Amino acid sequence: MLAAPSSRGITWSIIGPDFDSTMLHDMLDHIKERWAMDEERILLTGLSDGATYALTRSLDEQSPFTAYAAVSGILPPFNLRYAGEKRIYWVHGARDWMFPIWQAKTGYKLLTEAGADVTQVILPDLYHAYPREHNGAILTWFDPSLAFPPPQV
Repeated sequence: MLAAPSSRGITWSIIGPDFDSTMLHDMLDHIKERWAMDEERILLTGLSDGATYALTRSLDEQSPFTAYAAVSGILPPFNLRYAGEKRIYWVHGARDWMFPIWQAKTGYKLLTEAGADVTQVILPDLYHAYPREHNGAILTWFDPSLAFPPPQV
């Protein structure tokens, strides 16, 4: 099942009042009321500000999300007390012009030092963009049963 919400404002609520967290929780409640959902496997992912917002949510003490995948985002300067044992897959481009690679590497270091289980993939030719060809790796990391089948020859 896939839900693809958008932020309530012009970008996600990374700083200031968090309007988006309530919306995400309400969306999950709506889904749970109507369909069977495995609450042990809920991935929050995003690109750019959406990735930064997903990383922000990974720092929550309590979260309905069991894993986080960030693409071309950065770790905001928040308290990392609840980062321990969170599962995070982070894809970043070495040529990202918006969020330089050093910011992603610093965020990775801080999260791992705080005890998070972080897999970071640096793509050498990726700018500030989403690498579609990496979808299979993200899904396989999240749940190996979701791995794409090998191509038919």
